[in-house]
Amino acid sequence: MTYLYGASVQGIQGYIFATNKLREMVGASELVENLCTSGFNDFIESLQRAQPSSADAPRKILGAAGNIKWIFPDKSLLEQVVREFPLHVRKTVPGASVSQAVVNVTGDVTPADLGKLEQKLKAQRNRPMLASTPDWAACSRCPRTGLRPTRSIRLRMVVRCSMRHWL
Repeated sequence: MTYLYGASVQGIQGYIFATNKLREMVGASELVENLCTSGFNDFIESLQRAQPSSADAPRKILGAAGNIKWIFPDKSLLEQVVREFPLHVRKTVPGASVSQAVVNVTGDVTPADLGKLEQKLKAQRNRPMLASTPDWAACSRCPRTGLRPTRSIRLRMVVRCSMRHWL
């Protein structure tokens, strides 16, 4: 039996336009895009290195526009992803929330299976996600958004707070 996993970033526009600074908007957009593409791929690879299994590797169906859809043949790896991915999101993209859902699939993935997954994701959007991980009171915060600054190695800039003197 295989499993169809889906995750969706909630409130992308609100997250990106939380500030009026173009630099921070571009950075927030890049963080969301990275989370759904190479960030999730790297997350899966790190879990596979930590827990090697003889099962087939998971396959990517979709990874764009705030949506992630993968097929997992291994239930243990899937359980670990469902358990640890929200924490990964809180660490890498502070302030963003994600909803997750899983559908059991027998045989190949059909449009009906994708429809079930979308229905479960819509239902999960109504459930509140835990607040972002609390930061120490002494750490720096962006005065416009109230979130901690986030660095992106790829962009080489602070993407959620442009106050350079804090760094």
